[in-house]
Amino acid sequence: MFKSGSTKLVRNLNQKHILNLVRMNPGISASKISQITNLQMTTVAYTLRALKDKRLIKEIGSGEPSFQGGKPPILWDLSPSYGFIVGIEIIPHEIRLVLLDFSGKIILKETTPHEFYYKKYNKLIIAKPFIFCYIQTNC
Repeated sequence: MFKSGSTKLVRNLNQKHILNLVRMNPGISASKISQITNLQMTTVAYTLRALKDKRLIKEIGSGEPSFQGGKPPILWDLSPSYGFIVGIEIIPHEIRLVLLDFSGKIILKETTPHEFYYKKYNKLIIAKPFIFCYIQTNC
């Protein structure tokens, strides 16, 4: 038997779903989100406001009003300054590092030669200062 979800769970799922839609469709409007998700416009507006308050998304402008006239829709996109994504590949003779902003734009891409001694877990211990050095000096 299915149990209905708590309000908090449903709100969390809506936020994740709408955040993913904004990520996949930069410049999407609330009405388009409502059409795709079949959520009520009030739910979409509330969720967009909550994501904006958390600084995960931002308004990027206004779209074209409908042919019937009315207020132009607000367009939404991810907020690149929310955080960073770090990717690292450690291979025997080099470290490859990529740093992306929250929207997925590459900020830094670096390959550095390096020799490792192969012991359990030492690769990440050696790489940690390397990562922080690049984040602090290049951001």
